[in-house]
Amino acid sequence: MNKKNFFRKIGFGLSLTEKVPNDSVKWAVQQIKSVPDYTWRGQIYNGQDMFENYREYLAQTLVYRAKYKDDGKNDSEAFKKSIEKLSYNTGEAVYEAQELSIRHDAAINGKAPVFERFLHFWGNHFAISDKHWMRAFTVGPYQREVIRQSMTGHFDELLKNTTLSWSMIHHLDNNNSIGPSSRKARMMRLKGNTTTINENHARELLELHSLSPYAGYTQDDVMQLAMIMTGWGYDYTPSHAFGNPLKFDRRKHQFGEHIVMN
Repeated sequence: MNKKNFFRKIGFGLSLTEKVPNDSVKWAVQQIKSVPDYTWRGQIYNGQDMFENYREYLAQTLVYRAKYKDDGKNDSEAFKKSIEKLSYNTGEAVYEAQELSIRHDAAINGKAPVFERFLHFWGNHFAISDKHWMRAFTVGPYQREVIRQSMTGHFDELLKNTTLSWSMIHHLDNNNSIGPSSRKARMMRLKGNTTTINENHARELLELHSLSPYAGYTQDDVMQLAMIMTGWGYDYTPSHAFGNPLKFDRRKHQFGEHIVMN
């Protein structure tokens, strides 16, 4: 590979003031041994602060929808103005742009462009969807505080931390997965309600995040993994909907022996 292309492909190139390293491989390896500091000079909000604003945004949105329901809900000018003000007060209107700026600044001005390049790679590998305003409130902290902080260890640590992050649990609907013999399922059946496991998270974990279909796992393996993952989610309350913190709920978990790819 051409040396100039190496620096562009493995990182984001060299800066105008940076000398070409004699050992380009050593230069790259050194950058992924520790998590570099950000060069961003503005404020970086931590995940807890952004999550509190996320809860507030969700709760107030429900309040405004109820308040202006007779005005046509989303078509009401009063509703739109209230939501616009709420968006700026909670950061919904600015967090996404700020997170992109932080990432771009690290890539251009940071001292470890190889690390930042790998962050982009793992961010795409463990991507989450844009639903329920996650793009504004949770993607940034998820990549900064979960993926970025797990990149210098072993892959299994990175896989575990992303799998059990709030963003991934919500993205792949594991909160809706309830073991068929769990206490929660029995209680729901007594009330005439039905429930089931949600295979979405388990399937993505095997298919995209770790093994790939070439490993030869079966549908039963997916179901067994889904059973193992039951219980990881959050409380669903009318005021905050999906804005409550992640926890393990024993009432939803399918206890017993579960074997994946024996």
